[in-house]
Amino acid sequence: MVKYSTLIVVLGVMTLSIAVFATNADGAGIVWRAINKTGSSLFDIADVGFTSCSNGQVLKYQTSNSTWICSSGYTKVNNLDTAGTASILATNATLSGTQATFKTLTQGTGITLTNGTKTVTIANAGVTTIAGTSNNVTLSASTGSVTANLGSNVVITGGANQTLNKILYTNGFGMNYTRVTTTATTTMGDTGGIQIVSAGTGNRTVFLPTSTTNTGQLFLIMRNDTSPAKGNRVIIDAWSSEKIDGDLMYNLTRNGQAVLLQSTGTAWTSIFDIGEGVGRPGDAHLKGTGANRWYGSAMFINKTGTTTQKANTITATPFPVAAKTTFDQIQIDVVTLKAGSTCRAAIYTDNGNGYPDKLVTGSDVGTIATNAAGRVGNTFSGSITLSSGFYWLTAQCSGGGQVLRAWSNGAIFPTLGISSASGISAPTVGWNATFTYAAFPANFPGAGATLTTHGPAMVLVRPVG
Repeated sequence: MVKYSTLIVVLGVMTLSIAVFATNADGAGIVWRAINKTGSSLFDIADVGFTSCSNGQVLKYQTSNSTWICSSGYTKVNNLDTAGTASILATNATLSGTQATFKTLTQGTGITLTNGTKTVTIANAGVTTIAGTSNNVTLSASTGSVTANLGSNVVITGGANQTLNKILYTNGFGMNYTRVTTTATTTMGDTGGIQIVSAGTGNRTVFLPTSTTNTGQLFLIMRNDTSPAKGNRVIIDAWSSEKIDGDLMYNLTRNGQAVLLQSTGTAWTSIFDIGEGVGRPGDAHLKGTGANRWYGSAMFINKTGTTTQKANTITATPFPVAAKTTFDQIQIDVVTLKAGSTCRAAIYTDNGNGYPDKLVTGSDVGTIATNAAGRVGNTFSGSITLSSGFYWLTAQCSGGGQVLRAWSNGAIFPTLGISSASGISAPTVGWNATFTYAAFPANFPGAGATLTTHGPAMVLVRPVG
């Protein structure tokens, strides 16, 4: 009886244990409370169909099928549709060991890359470029200096004006000013530049911009007539009631005159004027075909005589031109006729040391017939314009014995000085050079002899503008 009772108790306990086991077991028959952690792994979890992951991967739970898989981590950072900040992890091997630091991308006014207190911002409206190792830009937070070591040109663009508020030191500097040539009235813009204006057919006005927004700006304005003119002006007119050197207007009255103007912020002031002032020989030439005035080497008195022109000889006398002037004709004065003889006249530049140098192009207009007494000459094929400077009027004839009108020695400035042996009665007023009669050479013959014993032949030119 006792044996059966004991057996019944044992069978009851076994039945209860089986029921408890079934209640706490999963589909694989594993009882969670019964697992020993020692020697177990995550891959012992149900529904994991692999036994290992690759280095650096992580386990990722999929809600779609309630399973776990190996994942490689982030594959992208979602775009920001509105202003905000996205942060991602990045390794920083420069620290002790390999550590993770935050890099921040901020959308809105710009994109900012931040590493601690160091930030680079790229604005929406532009592009910031930091060149590679061959072309580099150095920014110093401690000194505030900016060093640009570039392999090509540095170009600053954007906007009408670029301002440098500090002194710029450079080993070389080039300036590209806008140059405008016009024959009409014109208005200068705010960007500065060079204005070349012709007043050949009438007065012309150049209107300046306001000085208040152009402090320090430079304008170079030059008169360069494209056709002969007399009495015309280039008028520079300041903005509204602003003034130029204290006056509302500034006049360029002579061809070749130029002025450099600078804005003070309230007015304009002239830095220099090329060709300014009247009173130098040549400034007051009476110009024009109607006036029909002729000028030569005489500077003091209009005293003339005669000279017998030597054969195979070029005579040269000084001719200073104080302001840019245009001439249309050249002539000599025949006193005594010589049958079959002709002469020539031309203009030469100076070599910088008181000697004729280069033939002025177009000034030798061929032979001048001397079969009639009086003024004879030729018209230049095109008007000749001489800039201010020193020139020489020259003459030659085909045979000796031709008598021409000549300047008295006392009428010509002793350009070449007075020799200590010559005395005051024999000033040096020009040159004689040996040359076989023909068209004038491009270069004046060398080894010429100074003129001291007689007055040189009178050569005249007519100014028309």
